[in-house]
Amino acid sequence: MPSATAHASAVIIANEVAAIPGVTGLVVNPRIGSVTLTVADAAAKARTLAYFESLAVNPPILRPDRAVIAAEDLEAAAPGRSAAGHRTAHHL
Repeated sequence: MPSATAHASAVIIANEVAAIPGVTGLVVNPRIGSVTLTVADAAAKARTLAYFESLAVNPPILRPDRAVIAAEDLEAAAPGRSAAGHRTAHHL
């Protein structure tokens, strides 16, 4: 199982990539650190490339929303807690 921080980063990346115009399919796997996507055209490919390049200067691990998601993951994994509310990365 991926760590809470890896899962939190995957959730952020999945949400942001899914919002890029022209992305037609997306699978993010935090266990192995992979992102597989399909795009509608060359313009969408260029937008996704620009997004992934932007991660070098603004990685999810440094963002406040990652910490919130990771805390929620840890709370959901606490003994006696149901995993029903556990977030998963997007699969479009």
